[in-house]
This record gives sequence, C-alpha cells and structure tokens, in this order.
Amino acid sequence: MRLHLRRPSKSATFTLLMLLALLASLLPTSWTSWKRGLAQLLGPAQWTVRTALGGGASRTSWGGASDEVARLRAENEEWQRLARQQELWLEDVRQRLDEVCGLRGQMSDVGAAILIAPVLGFDASPRRETLLIGRGSVDQVRPGQWVAAGWPPGQQPAGEGGRQLLSRQWLVGRISEVRTRVSRVLLASDPNFGEPRAGEPVCVARVLRDGRWQPTSPKYVLTGRGRGKMVISRADADLSKEGYEVVLVPAGPELPMTLTIGRIISSSRLAESALHYDLEVAPWGDPHGLRYVYVIQVGT
Repeated sequence: MRLHLRRPSKSATFTLLMLLALLASLLPTSWTSWKRGLAQLLGPAQWTVRTALGGGASRTSWGGASDEVARLRAENEEWQRLARQQELWLEDVRQRLDEVCGLRGQMSDVGAAILIAPVLGFDASPRRETLLIGRGSVDQVRPGQWVAAGWPPGQQPAGEGGRQLLSRQWLVGRISEVRTRVSRVLLASDPNFGEPRAGEPVCVARVLRDGRWQPTSPKYVLTGRGRGKMVISRADADLSKEGYEVVLVPAGPELPMTLTIGRIISSSRLAESALHYDLEVAPWGDPHGLRYVYVIQVGT
C-alpha cells in the first residue's frame, strides 16, 4: 500500500509555527540552549513561510515603484524639453524687441516708427502674391505703408551713420488692405504692384569694396512679374554687366530713407529695340519663409 503525503497549506504551516513558538516560550531557562537550537532549526522554515506569504506583495510593490519612477523620469524629461523651447522662444522675442527698439530710436528724427507684425498666411491664388499679417487699423496700419523684412544671415550691407539698423531691412511690399486686426500686404512680385502709377520708381546701385552702395539717379520703374520675380522694363543699358546689382527705392513720403527691394539677377535685350533691356529682379529672401515683418509707419 503506497502512502501519499500531502503538503500542508500555508495556513496550517503558519498555525504550527505559532504553536511551536508558544511552547518554546513556556519552557524553563535551563532549556535555553535547546530553544536556540529549535530557533535555528525553524529559522529557514520561518523565512520560507514569510517569503511564501509576503513575497508576492513585495514583488508587486517593487514593480509598482519601478513604473512610478519611469513615469516621473519621462515627465521630467518632457518638462525639460518644454523649458528649452520656452528659452528659445524668449530669446527670439528679446532679439526682435531689441531690434525694433533700436529701429525706433534711429528713426525718431523723421517721426517714423517700426511696427512688428506676425505673418499669418499667404494668398492661395496663383494670380496674386500677398501675405496676411496680424496688425490692423487698431495699430494705425493704413494702405500704402511699406513693409520690410530682416536681411538673410550673412547678406547684411554695411550701414553708415545713424541709419545702420534700418539699412538692414529689405522691402517686401506695401499694405494693400486693412481691417481691424489684420492687413494684407501686396508683395513687390505681384503683377499689380505699383498700381495705379504703373510701377514703382527705383534706382540701381553698385556695391563698393567697403560694402556701401553707389546709387544712380532714380530713373527706372519696377513692376511685379509674378512667381516671385520683378522686372525693370526698358532699361537704357545692360546694368548687370556694368556692375549694378542692387535695386533701391528712394526715400519718399512713406519711406524715411532709401532701402533696397531686390537684386538684378539677369538681363535680356528687347527684340523691338536693340538699345533697351529688361532686367529681372529677385527679392533678397523668400517671403514665404518669413515669420515676422516690419510695417514702416511715417508721421504716426
């Protein structure tokens, strides 16, 4: 006959150990050595029972703590990333504020101001080249005001006198429509730019060795050609071959000083007149990449 032994349950094992501990406490002191031996004998068993009863809970607690540490670490990394983005944004604002304040100070003698405006969007129609800015009539924006942008890095001309900061701007176009808080800018490359005067009077300039410009008298007219280009029509010489590459808009009622609007990139002789040329002009930067522009306000 085979005897089948059954392993005691956890509760039975715990009850047995408690009874043995109670019995050991009632023994006389002369049995102390035996009690120590019994404790040594039962030590591994007690450890086994404690492990069996509490091990699962301990592992669960440790696993939960690990998950919490991972969550806190990920949250900390996210806060650090947001803090870095905030620092970059603040630095960008500081630079633009310094530039705008400097421009206001340099132009105070002519009663002009610079209004920074965020670019909100661009015209979706392929027949129009405009951009929408986040400034309007509440900011004293009005039709006809010039709009400028900062020079691309590494292309700034060498300024002189008290207008150095303003000379670092290139003209983008003019305000064409104004609403309460938004306005539309007609880019200089739009085919309607310069209307109703049939073009914008401009002059051209050579770039000297020290970076300054040597302009001619204003006797040319600039119009928009579309697709991001402008044109000086019927020039009396191939100015690009004569070293002229900068196109300037002379100072006027809406412009406190002469500023550049683009550069000559090519020329073509007219078929009907061998003595005249069309000069293709490109802006100094892509207006679709601008985040901010500057509205030049004279007399405000």
